[in-house]
Amino acid sequence: MIQNIGGFQRVCATCEFWSGMRNPDFMQMNVVVDVLNSAGVCMRNGCPFFRSRTQPFNSCNYWEKWGVLR
Repeated sequence: MIQNIGGFQRVCATCEFWSGMRNPDFMQMNVVVDVLNSAGVCMRNGCPFFRSRTQPFNSCNYWEKWGVLR
């Protein structure tokens, strides 16, 4: 299921350190992600999820906005 996620949402799909499959929308304000098929790995050292497989809507206190987004 394809879903748009607002760039302001503090979830893995919008985080700089998430390795899951995603694309910015045409205005680079939101993330387009297949929520059923796009688990990724957290690459944020120090995060409790570091090197763990996470889903697009997981969140934590180490979030940083994905650099592709405005």
